[in-house]
Order: sequence, then structure tokens, then C-alpha cells
Amino acid sequence: MTAAPALARLVRRGADFAELFEERSSSLLVHLEDGRVEKVLAADEAGQGLRVLAGEQTYFASSQRLGPAAHKRLFELFPY
Repeated sequence: MTAAPALARLVRRGADFAELFEERSSSLLVHLEDGRVEKVLAADEAGQGLRVLAGEQTYFASSQRLGPAAHKRLFELFPY
């Protein structure tokens, strides 16, 4: 299931608005003591979120997984 048809289906079923977004971030932390490197930590994170507005209600679901299977699971959580 690609995102565009699934988003359109949510709107056809009564949602006023629906969006799917992905985020990726990388970070690097260097801990110094007295001018010496004591620790280096690197991290990469990724995830996605689905937001649906319906009347006065806002629904939100998120996942740290990416890809079509994760998209499908997020869309299955909504009542629309």
C-alpha cells in the first residue's frame, strides 16, 4: 500500500485531513574532560508518523520503522 491512496481513502471515509511524514536524524556527541576526548557517541534515528483530523478529533500514530509494511500498520490503526 503506497501512502497517497491510503491517505485519500482516509479522507473519503470521513477524515478532514490526513498526512504521513518521515523523519531521520543523526547526532554526534563528543565528551571532553580537560581537553581530552573521553567519550564519543553517535546515533541515527528514523521514524514516521500519521496524523488524521476528523471534526474536533485529532488522531496520531507513530513508528520507528519505515517502509510499506510499517505504513500499512499505521493506517490500520485508524477508525476511518
